[in-house]
Amino acid sequence: MKSLITLTLIAISAMAFAQEQPVTTATTATAKPVAIMRPVTYLRTLTSRNRTLRAEMYDADQTDGDVVTVFYNNKPIISHFTLDHKRKRIFQIVLKKGMNSLVMQAENEGTTPPNTAALYLYSGKKLIRRLVLASDLKQSQGVKIKY
Repeated sequence: MKSLITLTLIAISAMAFAQEQPVTTATTATAKPVAIMRPVTYLRTLTSRNRTLRAEMYDADQTDGDVVTVFYNNKPIISHFTLDHKRKRIFQIVLKKGMNSLVMQAENEGTTPPNTAALYLYSGKKLIRRLVLASDLKQSQGVKIKY
């Protein structure tokens, strides 16, 4: 009888462990990306005399649940940001000598593909460029900045 209870407890523990596995996998799936995973199209190359730029990003079209990750020189600087008309994401970029890249990668396509983000780049208080980046699950879009 004692061994039957032990076997039952082991079976229940194994089932509980098996049920927890998908939860762990789902949590891991939302981990921060470590690399740009799609081909990138660069809209243009900008030149900056200032080393530090300020960027503002928000949804350029209809707010539909677009989620993006932004990479600066192939490193994620904003991960899984939900684009919105009212909610701007403001961040600074410290440029390195030579060519720099800023890339938006779609993490989903919202309800109306592709993901579109308005990107405003400022040097001090002066707006130097407004761009609209579009990205989907097949390709990313970005801008190059020469310093």
